[in-house]
Amino acid sequence: MPDLFVAGARADITPPAGIALDGYSARTNPSVGVHDRLYARALLLRAGGRTFAVVSCELCWLGVATVSEVRERAKAEGVDEVVLAATHTHSGPAVADYIVGPSMLETGYVLSLPDLIAGAIRDAGKRLRPATAEVRVASANLSINRRLASLPVDPAVVALDFRDAGGKPVAGILNYGCHPTVLGPPNRMISADYPGKLSELIEEKHGGDFTSLFLNGACGDVNPSTCAGYHCEGTFGDVSTIARRLADESGASSGKPFNCGEIRLERSRVGPLPPWGLTFELTAMSMGEVVLVSAPGELFASTGLHLRNLVSPRPLIIAGFADGYAGYFPTQDAFDRRDYETRRICWVDASAEEAILREASALLEKVGRG
Repeated sequence: MPDLFVAGARADITPPAGIALDGYSARTNPSVGVHDRLYARALLLRAGGRTFAVVSCELCWLGVATVSEVRERAKAEGVDEVVLAATHTHSGPAVADYIVGPSMLETGYVLSLPDLIAGAIRDAGKRLRPATAEVRVASANLSINRRLASLPVDPAVVALDFRDAGGKPVAGILNYGCHPTVLGPPNRMISADYPGKLSELIEEKHGGDFTSLFLNGACGDVNPSTCAGYHCEGTFGDVSTIARRLADESGASSGKPFNCGEIRLERSRVGPLPPWGLTFELTAMSMGEVVLVSAPGELFASTGLHLRNLVSPRPLIIAGFADGYAGYFPTQDAFDRRDYETRRICWVDASAEEAILREASALLEKVGRG
């Protein structure tokens, strides 16, 4: 594969015990300890004279100020474009005033994040090496539509792996759409939930300095199968079980080599959208036959399935919670039912889904549908 250089690295972003945890309004007390470390994982790809970074942070969400600062630091390191996503763990620290407003402790932690995240990008930049790429697409039955059992989930598991010239695994991405809410409001231990355990298992499998990024997909109305609808009180044992099953599903088939070719990335603004004039950024990125679409919020599973249809049969990575956070993007039927997602952390009306699909389609035309 000509002119493809790849590297991965990670940085520890674990906050101190005692910090408030985000994701649940029902949890009113701060954390009491650290169950597992939180990481920012960076994947660097250089092709055609340009360098791209895809970064996954084990946080509930990211503010636009943090995204902007990380991009500035990455640019100083010679990185042209950054896609910065959160895994959406609901056992991570409060970093934005959506559910839990940051106190002095949380504010200090938030201010430290850009340097920590940029450190992973910088370290990856020191490891760039010629690489080849392969993709695997699988299906997992580990989630439920938390509103109605009859509504869809997106079962797709998309995995990218990159190997150096000697065939040694260097880094990878695993993409699946499911809320990291195995651990419910009663949990007060800092944890990356199932995405963190999943990345840990894959990194242990490959050994060395292999870096495994998890990108969460269209999971706005999707919970783990351990939940009863919106009610989640799973255990750390459940976290391990789901992570192991995802790792097994993603590795069950052989990877298909593909030529990354020219990497292309396009961004655009969506909005202002009613009723509050919200605007946000969408991104499309093509890596040969593999496509990535990212949005800064919680796409519903049916929206994700529509996006897959736009690029089919090409593999599609959907990265939610990327480059900021703009809340839920519910479907029309969710507004008709007045679901939870239309009433809490929702700053759009039903026109948002159509606007996202329309703009994503235009971006995909620009980067090339193949």
